[in-house]
Amino acid sequence: MIKSALFAAIVGLSATATVTWQLHKPNTWASDGFTYARMPLADKGFGEQEAIEIARHFILSQHKERDDLPSYTGPLPKGYQGEYKLFSARVLYPLLASVFYDRAGLNALSLVSALAYVASSVVLFALLLNFAGHLPAALTAVAVMLSPLLRDLSVEPLTDSLAFFFWVALLLTIVVYVREPRLAFLLALFAASAALMLTRPALFLPAGAACGLMLRALRTGDPDAKKTAAAVLLSVGAAALVYAIAALIYHAPGPAAQIRFLYEGEARPSYSIWHWYTLALALATIYEPVRLL
Repeated sequence: MIKSALFAAIVGLSATATVTWQLHKPNTWASDGFTYARMPLADKGFGEQEAIEIARHFILSQHKERDDLPSYTGPLPKGYQGEYKLFSARVLYPLLASVFYDRAGLNALSLVSALAYVASSVVLFALLLNFAGHLPAALTAVAVMLSPLLRDLSVEPLTDSLAFFFWVALLLTIVVYVREPRLAFLLALFAASAALMLTRPALFLPAGAACGLMLRALRTGDPDAKKTAAAVLLSVGAAALVYAIAALIYHAPGPAAQIRFLYEGEARPSYSIWHWYTLALALATIYEPVRLL
């Protein structure tokens, strides 16, 4: 236990050093970041227009040297208005940022991402420790967290870093629950899955892991394995129900409306939505894994 804690501390310190260095670099503040900047302000009680103006002023103050930010100075583009509604059920990230708002202002968004990055490194080490010794697990965790994509996202005002933390956490709870099927671990899996979906509605991540577990159980024919996999599927399904309820409460668009929003914002006019969607899936399948390297 002491050895595990020592290695976990080393991994955490490495991530802390990385994120401290990253905090000195300016954030990009793309449209997603602008949308997220408005959400904790709403949680703090600011009106819609007041939140827009505060977010605009803050972002422009961070990028005085840039002249390519018309979206933050002129009338709010239609896409930005639609994106706010699109993200309305992603309540956890802005809610956590609002906790730190009084002390850090809108830098609270980066602070939440930074804390999630450090926590992710430790949880990733704990996950890898189930498959390797302390030194290989620690070195692998440090290497993964130092990958360009995760490093660049570590302080961005986006949900990615927090979502990655919950994704690794739910994988850890699945592994622990499979090895020791206890109610506490199942509840932890439910909490991690629900938190992930309320941060970023990536149902396919826990659902894919749960389905893979079930397919393995069906292949082996082990009754206990089937029971365990069914419990994991049920837990993930319950978490999906939590997100569905949140989406109804906040009137968030459904999957079809989200795909339509992306299509209208990115596709060439000559492309049909099905043509664009097929190309987007193919690109994501090939490009995204390579981008992690």
